[in-house]
Amino acid sequence: MKKTTGSSLLLFILAILTIVSCNGPSIIPVSRMQPRLSFYGFTVARPPDTGWFALQSEQKDDRAIFRKKLNSPTHTAFVEIYLGRMEHAATNLEELVFIDKESHVFEDTVRFKMVNFTQTPTNRQEQWCVNWTEQVIDRQPAIIPSIPLIARAQGFRCIHPIYKNTVVLKAEISERGLEGELDSLIIKEGEEILKSIVLTDTMGVAFK
Repeated sequence: MKKTTGSSLLLFILAILTIVSCNGPSIIPVSRMQPRLSFYGFTVARPPDTGWFALQSEQKDDRAIFRKKLNSPTHTAFVEIYLGRMEHAATNLEELVFIDKESHVFEDTVRFKMVNFTQTPTNRQEQWCVNWTEQVIDRQPAIIPSIPLIARAQGFRCIHPIYKNTVVLKAEISERGLEGELDSLIIKEGEEILKSIVLTDTMGVAFK
């Protein structure tokens, strides 16, 4: 995807978020983030200061990833927001719903089992959107292949108005862990981050 602002915008984002570390990945705590973060095509409020952080290496000009610090190797959570190009344009909301559904089909059905999946057509800033939820069993997680984990996620896919129905803004909060590790507060915090997202034009101005 061609972007006119490119590397200069990425440097601007990193300047907003930056905290320099000489050893290993640069960890960006919430306390060092601006209240609102600007990316190519969207802005988002920083996460609550409850263990959320970002890795500088994961931030792109059109992608934001926030992670939650947790105390178990089997328990992970993250929020991801990014622009993605569709294989073909969605000419109506129903087609967008279909495209979104296709993206939730797993090729590896031995490892992953879909337990529950929902979609709700809606709109955001007058753009076609699909809200979705899913719950999946990861039968062979990389961390401990012999112990199945539960993965639950929810998010949305919205047409981005800059690109005439060919690019969407995707956002999700995802949590994975043992059944006893899953925490509804993490999902609630993730929901608040997703609610704060605003679609913007190339100059960072919000669409009405």
